[in-house]
Amino acid sequence: MNQSLSRKYLIIILSIQCILFSCKSDQSANNVINMLNAEIQTLYMSDFFDTIEYIPLETKVECLIGNNSTVYLLDDLIVVYDNRNCFTFDRLTGKFIRKIGTEGKGAEEYSRIPQGLIINELKTTISFGQGNHLIEYSLVDGAVVNPPSIRTPPLLLNKIAYILKEDIWAMSLLNTYGEYLNQMLFFNRSGMIDSIPNYYVFTPKTNEVWIYPGEIFFYSYNKNIYHKNLYNDTIFKIVDRKMQPEWVFQMKKSPHVLHQLRDTPSMLSKEMENYHLIYSILETDEYIFFNTKYQKLIHAFLFDKKKYKVYKLEHEGFVNDIDGGLTFWSIFTNQNQDLACVYDALALKEDINKNSLSVQNIKDIIGYKKLRTLIDQLNEEDNPIVAIAKLKNKK
Repeated sequence: MNQSLSRKYLIIILSIQCILFSCKSDQSANNVINMLNAEIQTLYMSDFFDTIEYIPLETKVECLIGNNSTVYLLDDLIVVYDNRNCFTFDRLTGKFIRKIGTEGKGAEEYSRIPQGLIINELKTTISFGQGNHLIEYSLVDGAVVNPPSIRTPPLLLNKIAYILKEDIWAMSLLNTYGEYLNQMLFFNRSGMIDSIPNYYVFTPKTNEVWIYPGEIFFYSYNKNIYHKNLYNDTIFKIVDRKMQPEWVFQMKKSPHVLHQLRDTPSMLSKEMENYHLIYSILETDEYIFFNTKYQKLIHAFLFDKKKYKVYKLEHEGFVNDIDGGLTFWSIFTNQNQDLACVYDALALKEDINKNSLSVQNIKDIIGYKKLRTLIDQLNEEDNPIVAIAKLKNKK
């Protein structure tokens, strides 16, 4: 390792230590999300949202959506992709428009859809992986545009890519085997332009393999891009190709110590169950929504940015007292800060009355009759239904 690289490692390590120390020593810091005082409450949609609408995605043989799909809300489109296919639907009607790209080994085909936020800033293109390359497709007509000449690390499950401003991609590397010298790469169509050194490199003690794709993720808010690693307590904003600490989660046990077990996967897997591991975050002007996994259970949290209060949702989402629908918990928010949730058609048909235990007189709720009509028209094997809720304007 050369002297300049060693100096970079030292700077990174010292910076992270300073960040962690300052967050623990200054309990009243404005950027702290204090989970120690989280209130367990039943939260109702009507207290946070004005409306909720449902958009059934058209079901055709050519646009059947698989499990674990990701949804983007654009001005005129709903973009949905799973591990193998990407489709666009009309934002208002849910009518199928087109399939984007084709899976295969050809020059203009992709081998996999990388995890992460992979639509460009102008919301006009989406990037998929083919070997060590990214291929960019138009969301307007599905054609290949500006094929990049750059090479990247293989876009496997343990890699996440995201498009930044000015057509710059960032790739956060899952350091499964401890060999990566960088934790993040930045590149454009000409090649790699910058990187952030890894502060934790190790030699595995066993031949075990541990791949957990949710260890690293990005999210966007207010035209900025944020990054979090499962094993730290800090949300970083990416500014000028650097990671700037933005929010810190104060927990009883900081997950940062889990890095010390990264070289022994079986021990890491067992110990992870004793930590609230944050793996999903959405942010709006008023709130930060996030999920944790603890003792093999999923928990939903809401942080009120103005009151600096943390709520643990008793029902793993908002009880829908607007129209009596299923519990609502968003998986995506757009620039308008509309929140989206995806419901399986079968679940919506079978489970619609489960909220009756939490919502009294469900049939008297305004909107229930309209929702009931929609549900009665669904078939069990239909494509998912996208629910979009608008937050109350509390400014």
